[in-house]
Amino acid sequence: MWDDEQKKEDYEEEYIKRCNVKERSNAAPSDFKQLLTGGYPYVDQTKYLQRYYADKTSILCSADGYGKTTFLSMFRYFYDKNESEDLFADKEIARIEPDYKKRMHTCDVIDLDFSGFRGTSFKQACQFISSVMSKAYAKLADELIDRLDHRELEEYLDILEQKADAKTLQYSLKTLIWHYLWHVRLNSEGRDPEESLIVLIDNLVVTEIYARHYGFEKEMKEFNNHFICDDIDRKPFLFIQAGDSVVTGYSGKQYGCFQYQDAIIHEFKNQKEGQPHIYMYGENKEGKSPAENTGKIFDPAKIPELRRRAAQMRKQEKERVEEEERKEKALYAAPLPDGVIIPSANAGARECDIPTEGETYRSKNMLLRSLYRCYEPEKGFEAIYGEMQHLEAGISTDWTDRDMQSIMELSEQNKERWNSISAKNDSFWNYLFVTDHNCHLYGSVYNIKVYITVEGTKLRKLFTGAMKILLERGTHSFAGKVSKKKRLEHMCFWVGRDDFFLLEEYFSEYADRLITPIPFVAYRGKLGISREFRDWPSHNGKQAQMISDYFSTIRDEDEISVAEMYSMFVRAWNGDLPQDHPMIRDFKDATAQTLLVLLDSIDVIFGKKAIDDDHLLLSEDEQLWEALSRGRCWKEVGDIMLGRKTKGVRAHPSA
Repeated sequence: MWDDEQKKEDYEEEYIKRCNVKERSNAAPSDFKQLLTGGYPYVDQTKYLQRYYADKTSILCSADGYGKTTFLSMFRYFYDKNESEDLFADKEIARIEPDYKKRMHTCDVIDLDFSGFRGTSFKQACQFISSVMSKAYAKLADELIDRLDHRELEEYLDILEQKADAKTLQYSLKTLIWHYLWHVRLNSEGRDPEESLIVLIDNLVVTEIYARHYGFEKEMKEFNNHFICDDIDRKPFLFIQAGDSVVTGYSGKQYGCFQYQDAIIHEFKNQKEGQPHIYMYGENKEGKSPAENTGKIFDPAKIPELRRRAAQMRKQEKERVEEEERKEKALYAAPLPDGVIIPSANAGARECDIPTEGETYRSKNMLLRSLYRCYEPEKGFEAIYGEMQHLEAGISTDWTDRDMQSIMELSEQNKERWNSISAKNDSFWNYLFVTDHNCHLYGSVYNIKVYITVEGTKLRKLFTGAMKILLERGTHSFAGKVSKKKRLEHMCFWVGRDDFFLLEEYFSEYADRLITPIPFVAYRGKLGISREFRDWPSHNGKQAQMISDYFSTIRDEDEISVAEMYSMFVRAWNGDLPQDHPMIRDFKDATAQTLLVLLDSIDVIFGKKAIDDDHLLLSEDEQLWEALSRGRCWKEVGDIMLGRKTKGVRAHPSA
């Protein structure tokens, strides 16, 4: 790390001057084979072959001329399965590992050499990187091309022909690696499990030095942050980056390109006194990649035929998608089958009828407008969810972790009635989970979800009393949570139908202490009622998602209409909106449970129906909830309820 900015700039300038020196009197080839056969001085480094292979990820750092490029070349000659010559029989690796040949020539090797870069603009950098990646893609082409779909194949050919744009290039290494891992390592039978991929990168830092010196540092930094992505080192292959120690030292801090805790300083930089340095100047300094000199070379004459194949694959894919969309459209258009009984006026709904007159409608519209003013699209539905919850994280309720101890002591007195009792807490909630011998778990779609908000300072008393009632008289697995922070919901319970009536009876004695503030939850008296969804998020989360999607379709808060929002929601679920509509993304493949719970809740809010004892939200029909929580169109719901087999609709591509 440079502690003096001027010294760093001086080093960069000197480095660029040295890069431009074409020849040196003591020049030796950096190619491992040429070094051995040419009679040049050589320090045997082969004992490190096994160590660095085991490490899987390494950065080789040293001053210029200490053999980093030669070390990478040695790796390639040893592991590359396209090599056949044994250059190691008289080397140290043969002495310390007599069966070294079992590992030799077993791997695919990508060799990326950036040492020849001399560009003075970002455009020139992209052109150089394009040529480097073209050679890498050519080397693995025979392994991969027949395994790619048409989109992957077209992008692969663009890189081969050096036609890819900068955005494609900056992800090209990661893309190539993933193609290899998925198509070769994971999905190929009969391959040796020891076969691996080795990525050797020589002097990528040269691009950064030139970028800083010639004024395109910002573009190069952004490019390299994606090119050498921070998750590459976690993949199951060997990744080695070689670069000048000084450059690598500041690169990791200033550019963020190399996300490694410790750079490995290879031991062979500390050569014996009197041993001549081996300077690395030669053909590779002119930008000639070692990958060009070895292995199978992809035949460019194949490209026109591959382009035709990609076009044919694209046509077939289009026809397949169109056929699936036709079948899917017919499936979504099918009505709820005759004979299927669902206790909801919205069963089979294809449109939404919300009364647009009256104070309730105006107040909900005003609420949406206030949320819209806080709406930030990039934060998604979580921002809307937070606003709707009115969470005041800095203000505590009268409930503390210590209060849960008294609940646990109370549960000990009733533990013989239950299969298990457990508690947990986090920054915002205390939870109690109580399971009966039928093992119906908390959060199941069969449970009624009850919201309670307390006015004043009776939270401790009311929650403790409710838990006492359920522990002593409850008949079904249940759970409860109580908030440690001020918010719109202070308590929440998941209970069976009979236990709901116990809670309703208990809280009726404290009706003057309860309020009903949650805006899109249906209330029966002072108890908010919903159901737990099989797929997260909760009722309030789904509502926030609907609102967020709706907001992304309007331009001005004066356009806001609760009725239009719910109409969009119903049409999205029935597949009646354009495929690129925001609500299609989030609700076309939602379950019927989501649709009916939200629609029935809004009906209660607008006074179209009250929650009586026979209301859908209070139903304990497990077969019904199973069908609603799995069916993604009315036909699927009906088939499940009638016991027919159904394959289900495919997930929407944008979901």
